[in-house]
Amino acid sequence: MRYFIPLFVILASCTDIDPLVVSKQPVSLVKNDRQYSENHISISMIEKEITYNNYSKTLANSIGLKTGLTRGEAVDIIRLHLAPRDGVEVVSTAQAEFKQNDYNILLYSAADKSKAPVIAEEIFISFNAIDMSEFVADFGIRIKCLNDNTTSAWQAKAC
Repeated sequence: MRYFIPLFVILASCTDIDPLVVSKQPVSLVKNDRQYSENHISISMIEKEITYNNYSKTLANSIGLKTGLTRGEAVDIIRLHLAPRDGVEVVSTAQAEFKQNDYNILLYSAADKSKAPVIAEEIFISFNAIDMSEFVADFGIRIKCLNDNTTSAWQAKAC
């Protein structure tokens, strides 16, 4: 009698991937080519260095970010926040990961014309490594607004 073993079972049993290793792999600037817009790619994103006081913690609190969250919890909050709404075009996004002042920094940016007057957002999270886990140490958001069909500069206050 023959036994049928699905290929995915064989492949799953042959891989030994530690999820912590996968989640800590370096991430470089990633662009969504289909809906790419230079409007939301900042110098901070390109040079991988941020100035903390250019971002608003108050704006970031409004989406659910707070200190003490795990890396996974914080990333989930940002992904849900940046996800396109029903019936909306694909949101143009980019992300970078780098070290700054002994912290691991994740920097996300997105352009979404459906959220006018906010047409671009940039969110940073800094993580402090404790034992084998990373926890949110600091965070913030800055935005670009649409004023009279003109895009404003990055700002740390609501439109």
